[in-house]
Amino acid sequence: MPAPDRRPVARLTAAATLRAVLGGIVALLLLVGLAAALPAVVDEDDPADGAGAEGGAAVDPSTPLELPVVAGDWVSLTRSVDPSTLPPEQQQTVAEIDAAWAYADDQLASAAGVATDADRYVVPDTQTLVAVQAYRGPDGPLVPATLADPASGEARLLLQSFDDVDCVLDVIAGEVSPTPQVQEMQCRRTSADLTIRVFVLSGASGQQVADLTDELWAGLDGPAA
Repeated sequence: MPAPDRRPVARLTAAATLRAVLGGIVALLLLVGLAAALPAVVDEDDPADGAGAEGGAAVDPSTPLELPVVAGDWVSLTRSVDPSTLPPEQQQTVAEIDAAWAYADDQLASAAGVATDADRYVVPDTQTLVAVQAYRGPDGPLVPATLADPASGEARLLLQSFDDVDCVLDVIAGEVSPTPQVQEMQCRRTSADLTIRVFVLSGASGQQVADLTDELWAGLDGPAA
């Protein structure tokens, strides 16, 4: 399936609002780790056992997907403001963030064989940024090859669930407290007909990711929970 054309920018959010957001994002993207407020780490009831998959009526995998410009408290980074209205350094930031994900998004669209879409979202007036990919089909088991028992004290990758959303957390080795130092977090919600992946780039907690995913799921006509 050929990669989709880039969508035009929509002007639904004030440029002044996103200027403040992007200024904070620039600083946060320079940090090596993230301190995310998360619930206690889950080391049982592995979400990869298939319990996260949801049933529902079959959906034609070629049915187009289009992620919304606004989803709850979140807005599209690439379509909520015209970059040409921003100061030069912030134009560059938007371009760099978009370019960093463009290749991966296009590879997904080319390889999936089903309808896909992708975007980046921010919460205005905060320093919260995520990347989102969606496609018509199920995801595989969420069991990283390097997953270790947290009780060993050497675990770096941890599994955690937030409602219907399953996440892999890359944390500082040995940290298994209720608020581990999170370096990366990747989350997904999946069914036979729809998968949404969310990659935390800056500041989002697991519950914020779950809330965003639920908003997107409903808007993309995913099966009822």
